[in-house]
Amino acid sequence: MQNMLDSKERCFVLSAPFVMEFIGTFFLIFTITLTSTVGYDNPVPGLAIGGVLVVLVNLAGPVSGAHFNPAVSFGIFLSRRNKITLRKVLGYILVQVFAGFIASGLVAGISHGAHIEPPNLSDTYNFMRAFIVEALFTFLLMSVVLNVGSTKGAAENKPIIAMSVGFTIMTGALSVGHISGAVFNPAVGTGPFIVGFFIPKENGWLSGGDLIEYILLLYWLAPILGSSLAALIFRITVPDEYSSTSYDHVN
Repeated sequence: MQNMLDSKERCFVLSAPFVMEFIGTFFLIFTITLTSTVGYDNPVPGLAIGGVLVVLVNLAGPVSGAHFNPAVSFGIFLSRRNKITLRKVLGYILVQVFAGFIASGLVAGISHGAHIEPPNLSDTYNFMRAFIVEALFTFLLMSVVLNVGSTKGAAENKPIIAMSVGFTIMTGALSVGHISGAVFNPAVGTGPFIVGFFIPKENGWLSGGDLIEYILLLYWLAPILGSSLAALIFRITVPDEYSSTSYDHVN
């Protein structure tokens, strides 16, 4: 009987990070979609998004690491140091994307079809410009996560980790939101846009080619490239992190 209880306890401990990743990603994308939808004139959605990230990183950090972003999970894996297994990365990504679908679908349901429109409906949109800023700000976000929140001395940075992440996203949203939508997160660039695919726009429906351009190239490839570059630069500039891996465990 005791063995059964121990097994259930271990199972719960193993699933807790995934549950927390779902909760955190859900509320992040729920906030993004609510504050960035067509017809809702929020002058500074970046403030709400940065603010909720501060709250969510503090909430989920001790349990799941508060990734909420496939590019972040992938970047932490690329930085090595036994921080996370490939199996857990894939699990996190599935949970994050699923949470994005649920959150954006709920927003569409309670807000009479509210959705995020693709950036090409803006007069300022240019694919290459958007790709560059998405990669650059994901690089900055990943660099902050690695240097502030994942080093041997990260415990000393605990009071500022959430603020650093929140302000990075807020700065990106306010700086380049008009260029790319300021996504920096494949989960944000997947759920809301696919839900929006099934909602008619003033300019007609999105095509399959649109989804390839926005989701696969702009909101997956660009953030992954930025995240990968950040992991590489981190390894070059913080060599002390690689002198020993015995201090950490696979979470």
